[in-house]
Amino acid sequence: MARLLFFIGIFFAATALASAGDKDKAKPSKPSSDDDKPAQQRGLLGSAIGGMVSLGGQVIGTAGQVIGAGVQHIGQHVDNVVGGVAALAEVALGKKPQYDALPDNFESLTAAKKLDLVWNNVQKGVYSMNSLPQMDPSSTLQLPKVFDPEYLKHAFLHHGEEMLPGRQKLIHSFGSVAKVELVITPEASLKYSGIFQSGGNGIARLSLAAPANDLPGFDYTPGMALKFYRDGQESANIIAMFSVDGQGKDFNFFAKNFSNFIPNGKSAFQLQLGPKFEAAIPLLEAGPKGCARPEDATKLPQYEQAAFDSRGGAPAINTVRAPYTLKFVPNPKMAWPGSDHTDLRKQLAKIPENSTLYTIVSIPEKGGNEETLGSIVTKSKFVPSHYADTKMYFRHHSQSCFIAPSSA
Repeated sequence: MARLLFFIGIFFAATALASAGDKDKAKPSKPSSDDDKPAQQRGLLGSAIGGMVSLGGQVIGTAGQVIGAGVQHIGQHVDNVVGGVAALAEVALGKKPQYDALPDNFESLTAAKKLDLVWNNVQKGVYSMNSLPQMDPSSTLQLPKVFDPEYLKHAFLHHGEEMLPGRQKLIHSFGSVAKVELVITPEASLKYSGIFQSGGNGIARLSLAAPANDLPGFDYTPGMALKFYRDGQESANIIAMFSVDGQGKDFNFFAKNFSNFIPNGKSAFQLQLGPKFEAAIPLLEAGPKGCARPEDATKLPQYEQAAFDSRGGAPAINTVRAPYTLKFVPNPKMAWPGSDHTDLRKQLAKIPENSTLYTIVSIPEKGGNEETLGSIVTKSKFVPSHYADTKMYFRHHSQSCFIAPSSA
């Protein structure tokens, strides 16, 4: 009950903050930093939360009505709360894994060495399946930040393999990761450049956007982030989902196709969040012909992924050939019943190494025909990892067409 009230309170607080932010645009205001929210916002957040959760091994919950929300009592969906918070409490109380710092010359290393270094840290932070964290109070309290375009723009602008200090995954907070291989068909390798020509090895992170997959009012919202390492170059990242609104109460992660072109949301939450994310796009440098920006916030381009292959090689100048759209078609063998509410991370742990997760279909240009590009194949078991949840960074690539070196 405490967990339900907590997240409903956060939702209404975030919505209220977003609305207040819109109203305040017309009023002069003093500049404020990203991490220094006005006191009135903190007060609004506090008044909206019906149940507060604190680290230290104790859940403090208040049964009753969330202020201003008109939410009725629901006395279910509290499984694993104590175990999940206890897992986070262990981290907070000094049992946090000690990760190896990535070297300053990380980008110049070979793809294989980069994967080894990151996966070593992933392994150091693997959670016990008996104590999987279900929510992170410190992360959830920062949820209103996702309504700030200045905060959101860094998902495009930050370059690196780890999150910026103090930044957290506020939506896809928990997931599982596995080593994967991008396998490209011979036909596609002749058509495209970069990783869409060479294929490559990296890490897949599968997660849910909703704070918990069994909460009333939150639909099951799966998503995938892919990272492929390249010799001497920045990694190539791909973000894909079925819908930001989710797939209802179908709990089968592999029920729907994913794409890098994600439909705009229609839920109350997404109608608030979507315009804020869209407002982050004009904050990016446009570059010549607008090439440095994506078409919009939900259509993530693949140009940068096609600019260098896994060996770090680049195609001849101005000959980058990238697919316009990618569609990830799930392997039916990966599926489970949509009525099975088992924690996603436990489900993913059952997938064997060398399993084909998805067949990738590409559309070469706008309005073009679908063609098979390749597949995503696991090269390890899936594991839930504190490092992957809190440190790993998957950049939203923004460049959509060629930028001459003199114009960059």
